[in-house]
Amino acid sequence: MLSKKLTFYIKIIFTIAFVGYLIFKVDPAMIRADFSSVAWDYFWIGAALTLPNLLIQWLKWQYLVRMIDPDVSRRSVWRSLFAGFSIGLITPGRIGEMGKGVFIDSPQRKLIIGFGVIDKILSQIALAVFGAVSLLYLTEFVFDFNRPTQLIILVFVFWVVVALAVMIFRPSSIRWLIEKLKSWVRFLPWNQHITDVLSAADEFKRHHFWPSLHYALLFQWIVFIQIYCFANAFHSISFWEALSAAAAAMFVKALLPITLMDIGVREGALIFFLGRFGVDAASAFNTSVMIFASNVLLPGLIGVFFVYKFRWFREK
Repeated sequence: MLSKKLTFYIKIIFTIAFVGYLIFKVDPAMIRADFSSVAWDYFWIGAALTLPNLLIQWLKWQYLVRMIDPDVSRRSVWRSLFAGFSIGLITPGRIGEMGKGVFIDSPQRKLIIGFGVIDKILSQIALAVFGAVSLLYLTEFVFDFNRPTQLIILVFVFWVVVALAVMIFRPSSIRWLIEKLKSWVRFLPWNQHITDVLSAADEFKRHHFWPSLHYALLFQWIVFIQIYCFANAFHSISFWEALSAAAAAMFVKALLPITLMDIGVREGALIFFLGRFGVDAASAFNTSVMIFASNVLLPGLIGVFFVYKFRWFREK
């Protein structure tokens, strides 16, 4: 309990520090000026892409859930998805979304909760694919990094690619690791819950990977296009420049889940990468705010209703 409180306080400190940096970096007058001259066509297209974004996430989650229990209704999948958004709203890296399986009534709930973790991992794999390619491109052609820095980034990207290749082409290695983990976690508190989550991997076969990854890749692609649209609503930037900056920024954000709701990290990453293509800090900040509002805040607020409703029925 003490370690959890300490971790929470540390995240608050990081959040305050990042917000302080943004206040120093971004001129509030420029933020207001950007919103007074918005290119509304790009703005509304970016906002409208929230709907296919949610649809893709629902299809991916439904595909995973029905591997375990084909009788789970579409409505139940929607409810758990939005409830997960609500929990993820207050957790670093939105890791709280992994618990969305709790909100599905099923005899196989424990396995479904485990599949919530797999769902999150798939999203991170898809983001790593785009992020690694983007970082390689930016390191070579955009950033004025010295060779040692380039080498560090290249080595990091290499190991990301190796890890992905092992997961795709040598799933037996991952299963071996999971089996080892099962024997280790029996010595830990809450070992049964941890084992239940790891056991979900036994139901996730190789032929399930590609359909799930396709959904995850499409979801990330839509997010990048949203960033392109919102960025152009405030400042002109080419399609491929925006996409490369978006992929790198979101990848870096995922690697640094150190603040509440990723506040500051997301904004700082977009300011840094979009800035390399001439986008001013205020426009990049506004882009980040719109991405947060569309893809995190709005679904999370809607999810509060489903969380409350679920708890009310459970208490009855």
